[in-house]
Amino acid sequence: MIERLPAPLRTAWAMGAIALDTLWAAPAAIALGAALGPTHDAVSGVYRQFAWLMLEACNAELRVLGEDRLDSERRYVFVSNHTSHLDALALLAALPRHGLRFVAKNELGRIPLFGQALRTTGNVMVERTDSRRDLETLDAAQRELLQRISVLFFAEGTRSEDGRLHAFKKGAAAFALKAQLPLVPVGVVGTHDILPPGYGVGTGGRVVVSFGEPISTRGRCFEERDALTHELRLAVAAEIARAEKCRRKKA
Repeated sequence: MIERLPAPLRTAWAMGAIALDTLWAAPAAIALGAALGPTHDAVSGVYRQFAWLMLEACNAELRVLGEDRLDSERRYVFVSNHTSHLDALALLAALPRHGLRFVAKNELGRIPLFGQALRTTGNVMVERTDSRRDLETLDAAQRELLQRISVLFFAEGTRSEDGRLHAFKKGAAAFALKAQLPLVPVGVVGTHDILPPGYGVGTGGRVVVSFGEPISTRGRCFEERDALTHELRLAVAAEIARAEKCRRKKA
């Protein structure tokens, strides 16, 4: 239906759906987090339901590649490109067997209700500057986070305005090396066309999330974080190309 609406009405429809979805999902996540713990499976279930509703509101058709190569019993550090607010939702929906929380920028935590839900359900809020303070925040979060859930970094630090892959910050590699967890490169395509930076909403389309082979950190030292960050960026670029090839195929 949304694809037949004029652009202003498409945007109004999507923004209204976001508001309504947040009004039930944020209080539900906060309440479940308080009662059962911020990383409980029930909280992750609310996250996924919120994500699916938002993808549907934006007329996004989700395709997932490579999720079956992941072990549902393991914890991972996922690292993805970032071109749209839909990226996080696509990733939540694409990982039904994994509880997932985000390393997110502090200003998101200041959004009324939504920000409170982020802060009280296990997400890690940082400045996204690769500063010592950010690394200390990540260090403090490791023990609680990794008992039950995996963590996702948008390693560029912010959304790409032009849709291209930019330089990676070192926080994801540093976090994974200290926790000795495998890094999973992820490519997300299609979201930038549907919901680009700004407030316009497209007509919908195919979103593809591609998961690469996990990159082991076992036996690697913290001093290798620069080399690992470079390796990781190349792997994410390869998954973006794989996802783009799938997106361009006819359904």
